[in-house]
Amino acid sequence: MTRVLVVDDESQNRYLLEVLLGGEGLEVESASNGREALAAARRRAPDLVISDILMPEMDGFLLCRALKGDASLRNVPFVFYTATYTEVEDERVALEAGGDLFLRKPTEPDTLLAAIRRLLEERAPASDDARTGGLAEEVAFLARHDKALARKLEKKHHELQESEARYRSYFRSSPVAILVTDDAGRVLDANPAASLLSGYDPVELLGANASILLGEGGGDTPLRLAAGAPSAPSRTTEWRLRRKDGTPRHVSLTAIRLEDGRVLAFCEDDTERVRAQDAVLKANAELETRVRERTAQLEHLNAELEAFTSSVSHDLRAPLRALDGYAAMLEEEVEDRPESDCRRHVDAIRRNVRRMSELVESLLTLSRAGRQPLRTGPIDMERLARSVLDELLVPEEREKTEVVFRPLPAAVGDESLVRQVLANLVGNALKFSARKERRRLEIGARNEGGRTCWFVSDDGIGFEPAHAEKIFRIFERLPGAEEFEGTGVGLAVVRRIVERHGGVVRAEGTPGKGATISFSLEEGAG
Repeated sequence: MTRVLVVDDESQNRYLLEVLLGGEGLEVESASNGREALAAARRRAPDLVISDILMPEMDGFLLCRALKGDASLRNVPFVFYTATYTEVEDERVALEAGGDLFLRKPTEPDTLLAAIRRLLEERAPASDDARTGGLAEEVAFLARHDKALARKLEKKHHELQESEARYRSYFRSSPVAILVTDDAGRVLDANPAASLLSGYDPVELLGANASILLGEGGGDTPLRLAAGAPSAPSRTTEWRLRRKDGTPRHVSLTAIRLEDGRVLAFCEDDTERVRAQDAVLKANAELETRVRERTAQLEHLNAELEAFTSSVSHDLRAPLRALDGYAAMLEEEVEDRPESDCRRHVDAIRRNVRRMSELVESLLTLSRAGRQPLRTGPIDMERLARSVLDELLVPEEREKTEVVFRPLPAAVGDESLVRQVLANLVGNALKFSARKERRRLEIGARNEGGRTCWFVSDDGIGFEPAHAEKIFRIFERLPGAEEFEGTGVGLAVVRRIVERHGGVVRAEGTPGKGATISFSLEEGAG
């Protein structure tokens, strides 16, 4: 099996090449520097060497030179694969050292594999001829090597200077306070934002212990406690920083422990945010208190109103019954005078007594709808709707009435109260379409925004769309509705029941073309 020696001081680079070459069926041996690679090659000669240049102990140039100077290894193809020595002059030095190919990182895997296969195919047969060239050539190569190394070091030094300048610029101009401390918490550096946040002059901060900012002195400082191990993910904690004048500031502290043990701390002033947050929390608490108080007041008022309604309704029943009784006796006395004024007055009295009794019953129904405990459970809406229709649609009206049932999904709620809702809606639909020779009712359900809405439609007198909200108000009678019997309480009862179930009721109508009343029920209401 073809053996490839991979030389790189970066373990990740070695791993990537091992995976790539191993996938091609090649045997791979790795070394982390030139000296280690030279020893491995002398133990067992490889078929090809792929080497980085910048490495400790022995770089790639010297490794190539040593391999090419060894009679048993000089014919092994040598590939320079570098991300540091990338200039044309570097390539010239590499090829003069004996390299067969110079590649810059990163190279596409297919390109790298093709180059390796070509070198292996073109590999020269082993030769025992010693390398030509004497001391002068070796000195010349070492001079070129040293020149390339000096050029690279100078470039690195320049890059470090630029990096340092950028760091100092970021450090000085950062709006976030930055502190650098040693492992004991002594401040080694601080930017202007740190001085502004703490109230200390820069000269006062340098050399002082960070505990003057983040707690009483002595022992481990909060900075040390906040920083994890080197290379560990940074974490942010909340601290109360004490300024020079003694005033506290709320600070978000992110501390990072560097490899040399120093701690790099970023301190962001969160005082205004914390104050705003506290103000919001306080306002929310006050609002919740006011809402609870207001809710309690409304519940008390509603309870008093319902009690008053119930009491008045019950108290009115007795005088109404008495009034109806006296009117009935008068009716008997004038029975033989059907055209007399007295008979007409008696009929008017009894008619208004019945209307008043209906109004009292409606008020009682409204009161019960608000007070009756909800006993929720599954409801077969189709069965319930058909039962209500059978009760309300009198036999003599069936022939002129077309009723269309659409699919009615089951519901969850108090069946007795939901029955009242359907009874009121179906009753209204029958009442307001009663004067038509042929009439049509539709009972069904539809999905609106993921919520089931049941509806009852008719083709009766309808109403103006602008009155869609008014019809649910108690005692509200729309224009044209006065000609029909009713108390103006039925739809108010519907709204009360539906809202107790967590649902919504809505009315749609067109004058002369009918109306549709729809409602939803919150699943699991109660």
